[in-house]
Amino acid sequence: MRILVTGGAGFIGSAFMSKLLTEGHTPTSFDLKPSPVGDEGIIGDILDQDAVDNAVKRTDRVFHFAAAADLNYCAAHSQKAIDLNVRGTHTFAKACAKYAVPLHFASTCCVYGDTPDHPSDESSIPVPTEIYAVTKIAAEEILKEYAAKKYLPYTILRLGTTYGSGMRGALAIYWWITEAAKGVPLTIHGTGEQTRSMIYIDDLVEALYKVATSRITNMTLNLTRPEEKSVLETAGLVNKLMDRTPDNIWFTDDRPGQIMKESININKASTLLNWFPHTSLEEGIRKTIPWVLEQN
Repeated sequence: MRILVTGGAGFIGSAFMSKLLTEGHTPTSFDLKPSPVGDEGIIGDILDQDAVDNAVKRTDRVFHFAAAADLNYCAAHSQKAIDLNVRGTHTFAKACAKYAVPLHFASTCCVYGDTPDHPSDESSIPVPTEIYAVTKIAAEEILKEYAAKKYLPYTILRLGTTYGSGMRGALAIYWWITEAAKGVPLTIHGTGEQTRSMIYIDDLVEALYKVATSRITNMTLNLTRPEEKSVLETAGLVNKLMDRTPDNIWFTDDRPGQIMKESININKASTLLNWFPHTSLEEGIRKTIPWVLEQN
């Protein structure tokens, strides 16, 4: 199967491409940078409609990961975030509808924000707290509109915070491991009581592959591990695995837009995909530490 992977040079995109190659498929990256997996792919801009059309018409399905994903970047550069995350998704929705190519869109569990509905399932009403989540909801609505008025098979994949080898340096687990290696206290914004649902990269890639090889369409799926942990607990795990006392932590000012409770229900994805993310947070962090240390 020919699969176009936008953001194929990035963390999740490149890991997914490796899985596709291993399973005998033909993935092609669409990114501003060459992919580290397979050939360099298509060097292109997701805002270039002609380039997107030319790529989409030669593939069997599209997985759209390319985005402005850093929360702080999106807050500081909101127009750029809107351009990349909303307009960039629209170019692919338009092309996929034109050529009747299924589009699998990487959204985020952050869209649930401050919803009072816990654990949040796909029917929970989003209450976003930051511009990143707002752009993802807007992109989701574009796909639904195209599906309603034109022929666009789609899935919306709401991903939990993903970590593991290859992860972005802006993610908390990465810089906590880095801080621990330097012998300094781990930095927590706010009280640390806020909770998160995170997923190890190998577990997410397995779910993505099941989506790629299934017939599910025109629906939303939560893809994360339903293991709600406080930020303080997670930082404590990093300290423990780095042979430090769990309370070696420094608290600083809270970050604007911080989600206080993130608890996610994945029953729908587990049932439809026959999938469950088995890697615990402690096991995943243990696997991630050697790679982060190599980067520093």
